[in-house]
Amino acid sequence: MVKNIVLSAITALNEELPEGERIDPSGTTRLIGPHGTLTSLQVVNLVIHVEEGIAEHIGTELDLTVNEELFDKDGPLQTVDTLIAYLTKAVAGHHE
Repeated sequence: MVKNIVLSAITALNEELPEGERIDPSGTTRLIGPHGTLTSLQVVNLVIHVEEGIAEHIGTELDLTVNEELFDKDGPLQTVDTLIAYLTKAVAGHHE
């Protein structure tokens, strides 16, 4: 479920971007940090799309922006896969 939410969020973000700047939704795509593909505004938009998707499809309200580690170059936003893994744990921890 979380993976589908992240991929939907990337699709929504890609709809806002010019064709040459769209993000490859594959797991190893670098989002931030060295060789990252997103600008700071695009990161914020992606996080908003993810938060909305989690609220809508899982029924969990997460405020991802309160965790500053999320935005570290070595944090969960490194790649699509690391974001999915982080969110899976966050959602599971929220339901415990």
